[in-house]
Amino acid sequence: MSKASKLEFTEDWQVFALGDLLKFSNGINADKSAYGSGIPFANVLEVITHQSLTPADIPGRITVTPKLLARYEVQRNDMLFNRTSETQDEVGLASVYLGNEPIVFGGFVFRGQPLSDELDPSYAKYALRSHAVRSQIMARGQGGIRANIGQRDLKSVTVTLPLLVEQGAISNALDDVSELISQMERLIAKKQAIKQGLMQQLLTGRKRLPGFADEWRQSTVGEEFDAQLGKRLDAAVSRGVLKTCINNRAVRWGRVLLNEAVEAPLTDADIPVLRLVSGDVLMCEGGEVGRSAVWRGELQEAYFLNTLHRLRSKGDFNPYLLVAFFERWARTQELSAVVGKATLAHLTKENLLRVPVPVPGRDEQERIAAILIDADDELDALGSRLTKARDIKAGMMQQLLTGRTRLPVAEVAS
Repeated sequence: MSKASKLEFTEDWQVFALGDLLKFSNGINADKSAYGSGIPFANVLEVITHQSLTPADIPGRITVTPKLLARYEVQRNDMLFNRTSETQDEVGLASVYLGNEPIVFGGFVFRGQPLSDELDPSYAKYALRSHAVRSQIMARGQGGIRANIGQRDLKSVTVTLPLLVEQGAISNALDDVSELISQMERLIAKKQAIKQGLMQQLLTGRKRLPGFADEWRQSTVGEEFDAQLGKRLDAAVSRGVLKTCINNRAVRWGRVLLNEAVEAPLTDADIPVLRLVSGDVLMCEGGEVGRSAVWRGELQEAYFLNTLHRLRSKGDFNPYLLVAFFERWARTQELSAVVGKATLAHLTKENLLRVPVPVPGRDEQERIAAILIDADDELDALGSRLTKARDIKAGMMQQLLTGRTRLPVAEVAS
């Protein structure tokens, strides 16, 4: 504690360099023949994606000698840092090992072994990913194609610590909201699986709704929909009136993200051609081709840009059902067969119009669409709740990990 300095805004919080809290070492580099079986092997991806690790989170395996195991074993409460990443934002992320079984760590990972009990491991999984710590680490990251950080730079990063009793109280509070988020994530995953099951049954005709038995006719997208490709923006030619436009990024499966909408200049000739009406299908022409959603008239006036197809039903095909077919094909990896292997990165209008689609009767279409819309609406509501919970957690971390908000003394003491 001799190298710690006190913060100005509170008397009992102190600043420590990571090098004074942790003993750092590099991970194992083994011959490729050693991988595939043996004990769990923590590498960059596991560290990046988990703020804390157990053996269940680590799919990789490696065979090591007892001598190498003794050198590279990760003990409970050790902290792992990825020393390299494709982006500056992910370099030097920390993950605390909370398992009891032996694991080892890879050559692109640092291990930090606690030198003292100043840092509660349960608190560390939050504190080492706080904005105050991450901003220091990212500033120290180096490299062009890949970001890297060395032990020396990592050791110089500082973290502010309250007394251990308050660290425990803070981590308990954050653990509670983290568990709430995990429960919501599991519920959403379950609801998504239920929806996929419904799609598999209802969109293949394997399960027919009561009262429907007529054979589905076969058609094509072009026979059922009129298609229009959006406007290509040219930075050199900026004519017209600025209008709210939907782009490729705004279209997700089953929904349109209005916060991704952009302002773009449209001419008088563009406006009647590109204006959206409720019931239009917006489908990605590039990127994740086929990703689509129905425009529900979320805005009184909106248009669409290049890399999006607008599909407008000719009257006999429910637009929600078309989106459902394309989503099922994408989820089951059938989309490449439907649109053609050469069109995975680029779905032309000509190829889109040739895509075959089954056509249930109109009443059956409406019933199937209503069931899937209800499932989507439920997932959207759960997604909104999850976003709010994550925002609450982020706000709690910002307040509690900086000392801006202190837990009541009585609660800490308890």
